[in-house]
Amino acid sequence: MDVIPDFPSSDKNGLIKFRTHFHSHNIIWGDAKAANVLIDADEDAYLIGFGGGYTDGWVEKEKSNSTEGDLQGLANIKRYLFE
Repeated sequence: MDVIPDFPSSDKNGLIKFRTHFHSHNIIWGDAKAANVLIDADEDAYLIGFGGGYTDGWVEKEKSNSTEGDLQGLANIKRYLFE
């Protein structure tokens, strides 16, 4: 995976806050991957892709549509964007 060097570093923790907020309301992201994180002109992050499913390479199929899968996907997103 290629790194996106100009991704706003302030959103690194924002992604964690999104995930924590959704999980506290029993909402599963489901298809956690970098393509489902949109950044607007003000550098605010928005998560999309709540319809379920998984994308190979981001979340293991057996963990898809679960809290554990969201955590795995988030770890892969952070690695993709920030490392």
